[in-house]
Amino acid sequence: MHNRMVFNESQFGYSILFRYFDEEVQTIAAKFRSASKYSERLYRRVVLLILTYCPQECTRTIFGKNCKTRLKMENLMNNEMLKYVELDFHANSKVMAKALVKCTSSSMKVFEYKIFLLLANKGIFAYLSYFDGEYLKSFTEFRECLQFIYYIKQFGPEKCQIYSFLDDCERMFSILCATSLMAEIEGRRNSCVLSRFKDFKLDEVSVLQGLFFTVIDCTDPSLMTAANDLDRYVLGRFFESLGEIERSIAIYRGSLAEYECKPNVNDLALRVQKDHLGGMIRRYILAMTIKLSDDPAIIRCLYSILEGLVLYGGVHMEVIWFFYSLKVYYEVAIESSEEFLDKDLTKECVMMLNLVCQKWQQIRKKYKPRTVQLPQILLKSMFGDFVIVDEVFEENNPFEHHHELSVILSSIKLKSKHKWFGEVNAFEAYSDSMWKTGIEWVDFWKDCYLDNHSELPVELLVILEGIK
Repeated sequence: MHNRMVFNESQFGYSILFRYFDEEVQTIAAKFRSASKYSERLYRRVVLLILTYCPQECTRTIFGKNCKTRLKMENLMNNEMLKYVELDFHANSKVMAKALVKCTSSSMKVFEYKIFLLLANKGIFAYLSYFDGEYLKSFTEFRECLQFIYYIKQFGPEKCQIYSFLDDCERMFSILCATSLMAEIEGRRNSCVLSRFKDFKLDEVSVLQGLFFTVIDCTDPSLMTAANDLDRYVLGRFFESLGEIERSIAIYRGSLAEYECKPNVNDLALRVQKDHLGGMIRRYILAMTIKLSDDPAIIRCLYSILEGLVLYGGVHMEVIWFFYSLKVYYEVAIESSEEFLDKDLTKECVMMLNLVCQKWQQIRKKYKPRTVQLPQILLKSMFGDFVIVDEVFEENNPFEHHHELSVILSSIKLKSKHKWFGEVNAFEAYSDSMWKTGIEWVDFWKDCYLDNHSELPVELLVILEGIK
């Protein structure tokens, strides 16, 4: 994808890649210490760190607040901008783009230089706000970058070499803009209560969905191939970012559902939107299978997949068991001290499955694979605190479903005693449909893994054969 960094080896692994990023940052820092004027080549290296998801722990020496390298980086950019009166940093994006196209129409080289100067300036400052945790500010600044890119493409020449760079920036800045918005929403979670859910949906979620479609639209399918391990790292992070955005859209596009919380007392909770939730699961499967085999983020992806399966509702325990077994395998295979359960809802789902799967391991051989499904889950807030509800079926006693489910849940003191006033399904048809969906996710994992790793290790092959 963004494979313009130079490596001595085409294959090296996550730990060496991490070390390379660290060395690249140190080289950039050294060059800024000796720099006396703006250098486009140096700033391209800085922008490339952003476009290739350079880990934040590597970039603190150049992006950290009040560090000397960052201050010099900002000063050199600002001094270069002052040379060009038409580059008004605070001007309207449309006005700026028109003025830039008009005053540089006679020289393509000057046109491209000024576009890079302005966009790199705006993009780096937006990323610094993001790095500092000022998410509302970074959201606004990245959005301005995207507006500028849109108008340059609209008013600029039909063919231009810098457009490839603009596409890369549009893709990453859309992701960072969405990530900033999600972090800002998370930061004011106490005000995001279900009582104002409809008002919330009309604003933030529409912007988030627009950014998601922008990323898809400006991503050429030819970019979805990995020539080396850097490409695999970037693509893994890319699909992980898309999964995170779809997760948020699935929650924010959810609908309010009524359930019986006490005898003759009803309450409202949130039912997550399934289309985007299914998309989230597939994005995280893509991410984990393309990642380098020693990348600890594989575990984070699996936690998110398990969260998606719980929130989807009705997934068969054998499908849950398959992905849970992958989690157990990678937790042993990849030694990492990193904490991946950083979201309350993810933690709540994974912790519940830890208990459920411990019990299921003891009793799974007693039951037919298609007869035990997880219940439906409703959310009391957009950030967690779920409610387990009984499914409503046309049949009074849909063979063994309720009995087997209650055995598992009651054994871990989780009772689905809440009655849900949702749609009514015919159990057998519903079970068949959910089994097909679950097996499609398993097959998708297998196909994606083989596409990127050529063959399955014995341990993963055993896990896969356990569900067939």
